[in-house]
Amino acid sequence: MEHDIYHWLDNVLQTSKHEFYVLESHLPSEMHDAKGEIDKWSARDVVTHLTYWLEVFSYNIDARAYSKTLVNTENYKALNREAWKLRSTLDWDKVRLDLDRAFASVQSRVHGLTTKQLADASCFSIEGRPLVVDYMYEVIEHPMHHWMILYRQAGAEEMAIKMLERVQEGVSQKGLMKWSLSARKKIRKHRQSLAI
Repeated sequence: MEHDIYHWLDNVLQTSKHEFYVLESHLPSEMHDAKGEIDKWSARDVVTHLTYWLEVFSYNIDARAYSKTLVNTENYKALNREAWKLRSTLDWDKVRLDLDRAFASVQSRVHGLTTKQLADASCFSIEGRPLVVDYMYEVIEHPMHHWMILYRQAGAEEMAIKMLERVQEGVSQKGLMKWSLSARKKIRKHRQSLAI
């Protein structure tokens, strides 16, 4: 079981990482090159937004492990605006580098925890849930929400369907399905929205 959960979490992370690059490679040039505004993000802004939240998640794992102050995410709208101001001028090379670093940081932090810390909220928790639930949200569910928006903006519903199929496969592993239940429900919901 111990080896399986780390291997599965790594697969989930690789699935997410892959989907960021598939999405970027299929963006029409006008979306790829667009500059965003504080209340109207470009595709690049969306990726920096998701990177920011991966960084916060990684930091909060460390903060919890070492009894430091967590980043308070309650006022997430203010945090989103502040992060946009700091990152809105980044080019795609820097955006990709930051995203890769955020993924590596999350992976490293997770591998530094025991299976009990990952799966038992009474042992180790950031939001009062098992850490693996927060992991699934930050690594798959939150990004998937934004991938869907961007695919729709690009008029690429077929690509969105293929993305959902790959994510479904990437999060499903026998013996660990309870941890992917929320993500699988969201995949079904996104599929239904595309069928309308």
